Amino acid sequence: VPQTMAQALRLAAEQAEHIEVQEAQLREAAPKVAYVDRYVAAQGAMGFRQVAKLLNAKEPEFRAFLEDSKILYRLGGVLTPYQNHIDAGRFVIKTGVSESEHAYAQAKFSPKGVNWIAAEWAKHRVALAVAGKQVIA
Repeated sequence: VPQTMAQALRLAAEQAEHIEVQEAQLREAAPKVAYVDRYVAAQGAMGFRQVAKLLNAKEPEFRAFLEDSKILYRLGGVLTPYQNHIDAGRFVIKTGVSESEHAYAQAKFSPKGVNWIAAEWAKHRVALAVAGKQVIA
């Protein structure tokens, strides 16, 4: 509790400066937050390569991580998500018939899945760095 008018004015000025700094940080972060919110709310899905590029990951390393982590497995040579990840809304399965009349099914990361796998990939990279197996770039 300030004892003098000067102390009270100094405290008020410090609090005002602190608030101004916080407001500036919020203004700076707002476009980034809005982008992530829009992306996660979007209806689009992304394929394996798109997500690997988004995460700046080497495809073979990212594929091995997904398989080792029991997120994807190979079914008939095609990477397929485990059912618990489909149920969690992390993947969508796109099906159809090609022009050559072959049926296909392709797993894609949902926006929710991209957000989730980005966090899992970051944890994996940190664990490798801590173990001294790789440097985080």
